Amino acid sequence: MARWLKWIVILILALWLSMLLLCALLGWLIGRATASPLCPDGRSLIFLMDQSGSMARELDPQGMRWQFAEALISALRKRPQAPSQIALVAYGTRPQVLLPPTVLSGARIPLQAPEMGWSDLIGALEMAMTLSDECAIWILLSDGVPQTAEQRDPEGHFPLLREQLRAGRQQGILIVLVRVAPPTAYTWRAFQKASPFWQQMAEEGTIQLFHLHESHDIPDLVGELLASLSQPSSLMPTPTPHPKIDASPTMPPRPPLEEDSLQTPIPLSSPVAPVRAETHRTKGSLSLLIPGFLGCLLFFSLLRICRARRPRLPGELLLITDPKGLSGRRWDLSRIRRKRLTLGEDLDPALPRSAAQLELRPDERGTTRIHLIPLQPGRVFQEERPLQEPIPLQDGDCFRIDGYLFRYENLKERIERWEPGGPGWPLM
Repeated sequence: MARWLKWIVILILALWLSMLLLCALLGWLIGRATASPLCPDGRSLIFLMDQSGSMARELDPQGMRWQFAEALISALRKRPQAPSQIALVAYGTRPQVLLPPTVLSGARIPLQAPEMGWSDLIGALEMAMTLSDECAIWILLSDGVPQTAEQRDPEGHFPLLREQLRAGRQQGILIVLVRVAPPTAYTWRAFQKASPFWQQMAEEGTIQLFHLHESHDIPDLVGELLASLSQPSSLMPTPTPHPKIDASPTMPPRPPLEEDSLQTPIPLSSPVAPVRAETHRTKGSLSLLIPGFLGCLLFFSLLRICRARRPRLPGELLLITDPKGLSGRRWDLSRIRRKRLTLGEDLDPALPRSAAQLELRPDERGTTRIHLIPLQPGRVFQEERPLQEPIPLQDGDCFRIDGYLFRYENLKERIERWEPGGPGWPLM
């Protein structure tokens, strides 16, 4: 009966633990579905405006990039989910913040800025990083040709530039390059050198690449950019280990515009950044591990309580003498956690085997007590009388088996038997 009861308890605990894990899984799924966005205050938009000599004098003397920035801000102000604030960094020989982070509704950007010399794009990205968090969007308006007085070859800037762009993307920053590319730009050798690099960055998902050819393309390009940012796939990079790149510069085909592309809402206030998404999965795993750990802890605690409540032999058994003389060995029967044991087989192999057992059983009055059960007649004696039937043992009872003299001791019985003022504490 006790064995069946044990398995019933274990089955109930296993079902309870399964229900606990199921509830934890449902809570985790509900939490994922109702989780607050990573950027509750919305994205911040940072313009990086190229004011190098090649842009200001040759490729874009009419200021198409400034007109594009103004058109994009005007379109965003009409959106219900627009960036919370914008900033503008102009760069040439060195970067300069022309517009610090400002609320979108009150932001006013200049329509032009003076020429600033070389094109230190790496320095501009470093300054943009100081203004950014994982909720930022970088809009680069440039010909994509980095040059400095120390390194005039654009290819010398690409290794460090690649690291900066990938690091920003891994932090969750969306990076968009609007490459100012009038028809005359494709005859410029430095422009041709930079084309494969930016194409590679776009193919591996680090940046989104657009081309601005003429000023009349600005409305369509703004619509393309907004439609692209509204796609969830644009928020998650898909790295390409070894993309095949054509060295000859080409104009990428533009995707067809939808009629209502300008009215498509942009999820700028609820982006999905790759690093943060991994953090959410980790938290979801922890939400499953904690209830599971608590359930296992409760299971083993209940199992330990059941074992502690299981009947066990009380008292101690003292070996007074053995065939070699005085012994003094002692066994604590309560530590064995059993209600029946054979002296030679279960207690100590050196004791006589198959001679006697100690077992918990009720006596004539119905009280559960420890009994001495002789297994073979003529081997177990008490007060020089051979035992044929089981007898209850009390504190201080002695018995002999094959030349081994034992005494049973029960401290609890001894305390109950002793009365204050009596003859004193019995001999222990």
